[in-house]
Amino acid sequence: MTFRWLPIVGLVACGRAAHAPARPAIPAHAAIKVPPALYDDAEDRVRARARVAHAGEVRFEPNLPAEELELDAREPIDQVHLVADQLGGRVQLRLDGDDARLLLWIDRADLETVVVKAHALVDRASGVRGAVARPGATVKDLGGGEIQIDDGLVTARGSIAGDALGAIFDERPPRAPQITDWLASGSRVVASPDPAAPTVAEAHQLVGVVRLAPAQNGWVEIEIDREWIYARGFVPSTALTPANGGIEGSASASASTFGMSDTPTLILPSGACLYARPGGPIIGVNTAERLRYANDADQPGWRRVAIDTSWGLLWPAVHFPEKEGVPAGDFDRCSTTPRGAAP
Repeated sequence: MTFRWLPIVGLVACGRAAHAPARPAIPAHAAIKVPPALYDDAEDRVRARARVAHAGEVRFEPNLPAEELELDAREPIDQVHLVADQLGGRVQLRLDGDDARLLLWIDRADLETVVVKAHALVDRASGVRGAVARPGATVKDLGGGEIQIDDGLVTARGSIAGDALGAIFDERPPRAPQITDWLASGSRVVASPDPAAPTVAEAHQLVGVVRLAPAQNGWVEIEIDREWIYARGFVPSTALTPANGGIEGSASASASTFGMSDTPTLILPSGACLYARPGGPIIGVNTAERLRYANDADQPGWRRVAIDTSWGLLWPAVHFPEKEGVPAGDFDRCSTTPRGAAP
């Protein structure tokens, strides 16, 4: 294996002296054990998910001090992440980004309350069952035992059983319904073909629906089948426009950039293990070769590298054999291919 010499050159050039030979080195794990939550197929293997409300205190290990983050802990995040582990009042989540996968511990209090099992919302006035709130749907407490579900395009409200709410939910397999029509923004889906019927759901933006039957007396039965909400009911035929295909959306990606011109760098290969600390547990993997900023980790063969996550800049550790400041081998590698799977 070929070691990239750039890290040592960068560190010496910035005035950081080589480690004293007498200081004992902290070795990497004799047998590298990659947490299953870092596997390539982890999102299929691990069904548990949580929706993060804020990035409060973030830890590489559950019982160690929190990492320093530049992100305002009060800033809403509203991100869904795979749950790798739970311990007391903290949960370990997987965060992907910047060509890396990281396992991070956060406080359970920083998770949003969501629907944890599919449950129909009940209209309190009529007792009519309305839309079905699906696992992972965010919940707004309206008071009086009533809640509201809002997935960005569609809202529904009603009462729900208390045991249907929580913080950790099982992700459902993705659905891809064949959209037949567009439902106009501002439209009400009602329980029966009558404008006075109880409201099942409301569209507050243009949304794709499935027409279930031909129009009768100016009404059409439709269904809305979305990730967090399912609704079936009636809308005026004038509220529908035939669709030519599936829902078209727009996505925008923004790359966070940061500059540290005086900080040394190293070329980190794809598959390099990311550790919580020198000699600590594996908490991540580098998924593509990257030039990364690096800091001395105060132990021979160990460096801390910058991962620019959506929650802020984090500095896990990496390891390579080093003797008297000279690299003696390649970085520790973490295989993310499950045992028995084809590489």
